Formats: sequence, structure tokens, C-alpha cells
Amino acid sequence: MIYSFAFVNIVGITLIIVRYVVDPSLLGSPGWKGNLSNILVSSDSSPFSPSASLLAIDSGVARRPPRFVRVAEQQSVDAAAELLVTGGAQAAEDLLRKFCLPAALLQPPCPAAFHAGFREAIRFAAQLEGILGMMHTSLSAATSAFFLHISTGSDPDPAREDQEEEEIDKDTLEGLSQKGFRKDLSGTKKMSILTHAAADSEEFQVHLEKWNTYMQEECDRIRGAVEEWRIKKGVKAPLSTGFLTPKPRPRGACCLALVDAYELEVRLKHLLKRIDVLLRAAQCKMPSIILPHLFLGNALCAQSYHTLEKLGITHIITMAPELELKVPSRFVHVEFDVEDREAAVEEVTKVMRAVSDAVTGAVAAGGRALLHCFEGRSRSATAALAYLMLEGDGSQSENGRTGGWDLKRAYNHMHQQHPDTKPNPYFCAALNTLNKELWGMGVAEVALLRDRQACKRPEPKFCPICGVIVGLSMQSVKSHVRSYHKEILNID
Repeated sequence: MIYSFAFVNIVGITLIIVRYVVDPSLLGSPGWKGNLSNILVSSDSSPFSPSASLLAIDSGVARRPPRFVRVAEQQSVDAAAELLVTGGAQAAEDLLRKFCLPAALLQPPCPAAFHAGFREAIRFAAQLEGILGMMHTSLSAATSAFFLHISTGSDPDPAREDQEEEEIDKDTLEGLSQKGFRKDLSGTKKMSILTHAAADSEEFQVHLEKWNTYMQEECDRIRGAVEEWRIKKGVKAPLSTGFLTPKPRPRGACCLALVDAYELEVRLKHLLKRIDVLLRAAQCKMPSIILPHLFLGNALCAQSYHTLEKLGITHIITMAPELELKVPSRFVHVEFDVEDREAAVEEVTKVMRAVSDAVTGAVAAGGRALLHCFEGRSRSATAALAYLMLEGDGSQSENGRTGGWDLKRAYNHMHQQHPDTKPNPYFCAALNTLNKELWGMGVAEVALLRDRQACKRPEPKFCPICGVIVGLSMQSVKSHVRSYHKEILNID
């Protein structure tokens, strides 16, 4: 029996929507290992019931892919997330085919359920980003202070001023060096060397236990903050705090809190990067199809680069100079300095003809063009109307004329394909003037002004470090800072 399902595994991090379950017998033996938080359980069964339907979600999934794998997969992850947002159930089906799943799982309603689960996962990720970011920041500061202390032999953490400063003697530091401990090692390798060194030296073990106690206190503080967040957000189910919870110590083991804190910090760092991918994808938008070779949209559409590539768009024509877009080199980017304000008819007509020529050039080169401004309502919509009036779609018009359309036909088509077409009054006057130039002075004036709904225009967001415009949301600011100012945030 097939149940509808929705779980999202984006290269190593699985976000689960437990309402949906798939019978694991369709996928063969999942071979799962781990605890019950790492499986999906059918809603009508206990995980301990012999008839329970279980599906592993973490078998074979590393805590964090190796660096070279992360770099190689980053673009494909971005593309998959964005296309799932903009492409709907069809994009979900295309992605599921790449998983080589059984044909039964590619039939309705599975792709639609997968897509719905993905959108729900994005909403869930947005709720979690703040608390996970707080946890990562706290743990990163604590583990960094610990590693710095071990590397230098002195206590660098100002938060521990109330405790007696502990220094590591030179012999111990030299012993760590002989075991291969260096500042440039990964945290995982450092932790491995330290735990082995503690097993060989009772004195060093006592020293690490003091740090272990401090780390457990920090974990307890974070666990309390998580519980406060749960209550504040109205989350009824208790949240598993796994790594933060004190555990019984097996014989011979030491520094469990230190190891767990570091392991959680590593996972949180990777998880936050994947959440960042999801939230950036959530801002993407599909442009309107005006003609097979002409698309129209706003600033969000213009930055949905994987979607544009999927649509075969090769040229991005920007009519919003205030955006200062950094367009990837795989696109031809053309900019026109047009503002949505009062303008002379001759000036508007001149620019619209130039934009039309740019679209014609893109088509002649075998490409497709996206016209966009800030909102996709006035400037770019006017340019698209002018293109239809000058070039049409290549078919014969109602009066037998080939080439461009009259303004009424162009506007009706535009309003059908892109209902948010609302040129400002000055652009409307320019379009009517162009209509008379093309079809004779006796042509009737076309009323283009529909009720322009009052809406608060989104303000561009600036990077607080370098001052450039980075997008339309705070998520754009976060993504920009993480990508272009790593050295300030100490992000590898």
C-alpha cells in the first residue's frame, strides 16, 4: 500500500513532515541504523508494533559531507530547491525521477504530496532558523574558546573570569604536539587527539573535565533557552535536545559534553547553510510568459537564475537601475536607466524602442529574454507592450497587417498573461502616441489605466558591511554576508 509522503533530503540534511509516510517495502530494505528520531513511522502504528511501517531517513547520511563534496554539490542543491519552489508538482516529479524511485511513487498524488511537504518544510525551517542560529553561535563560541585554550595553554574565555585560570604546562602541550595536534587541524581531528591524550594522562584528563563541566553548563543554558522558545512559540510537543542532555558515562569515557557540543555545533552549521538555501529558494518566483521568447517579471524573478535557465532565458533586460544586480556571466545582462515617474512622451518612446531592439537582438541570437523592473507592473510591462506593438508575435494581425499589434490587442494579451500590468499615466500616454504613429492618427485612444491597487513598495536591503543593495529581504542580507564577508564572521 502506498501512502502519500513528503520528506526533504537536501544533500545530507533531512527535514521531515511526519504526516505522510511511504511503505518501505516499495523501496527495498532501508537498512537503517540509529535511534527512533531518525525514522518515519506510520501514523496508525507504534514504532514498537510488529506491524509498524518504518522508513530510515539517515542511513548513509553523513553528519556533514566532506568539504570537496559540499563545494561540488552547492549549485545543484540551490537549483533543486529553487526549481521545487517555482516549478510546482511537475518539478517535484522531475526531481523524484532523479532519485530512481519505483514507478508507483511517481504517480499522483505522490509528486504533489512531496511538493506540499517541501513547502511546509520551508515554513518550518523559517520558524527554526532563529533558535538554531542562537544555538550555533553559543556552541561555536564555547568550542572555539576551548580549542584556543588548548592551543595556547592559557584561558581566553572572559565568561570564565569567576573561575580559577587554568594553564596547561609545557610538557603537556609538547605531548599534544607530538600526537599531531596543530591549530590548522579540523575540529574533529583535534577532538580525537584530545580524547586519546586524556586517556593517556590522568592530569590532562582532570584538566579537560573542568572544561567538560563548563561545557555541560553551557549546554544546560542552551537547553533552557530552547524550552523557553518552545513555550513562547506554542509548540506543544517537547523538543528533543539530544546532544545537549547529560548522558550516563561509560567506563573509560571522558569529555562527553565537550564532544557532544562540538558534534552538535558541526551539524547546526551545516543545517543552517541548508536552511539558508531553502529560505533563499522561497523568495524565487516564476516570470510570466508573454510570448515563447519573451518573459516578464519583477526583481525576484530576475534573481531566480536557475528558473530562468530552466526556461531557456539567455538575456536579462533590467529596467530598474536602483537594483544593481550582480547577474551570473551565463546570462547576457542589459540595463536601461528608466524610472517609474513623470517623463516626456518622446523620452519614454525612445527607451521603449531601444528595449524592443534588445529583445529582438536576443531572439535573433537564438535566445529568450526576460524583461523586468522592480515590481513588474509599470516600466517593464510598458516595454513589453511596446515590443508587442512594434514586433508582435510574427503572425498576421486581424486587419491583415503582419508584424506589430495595435495597442488594444497588445494590452488585452498582456493583461491575460500578466494581470499585474499597470503602466503609470505618463507611460500610457507614450503608448497611445506610439499606437497612433504605427496605426494612424485616427486610431482611438486606448484606456489602459485600471485601478492600481495601493501597495507598499518593498524597500531594497543594503549590506551593513559594504553598503551594496543585496535584495529585497533580510534573508538576502544574511546570504550576502555569509557569501562575501566570511572573514568577518570567521566562516570557513
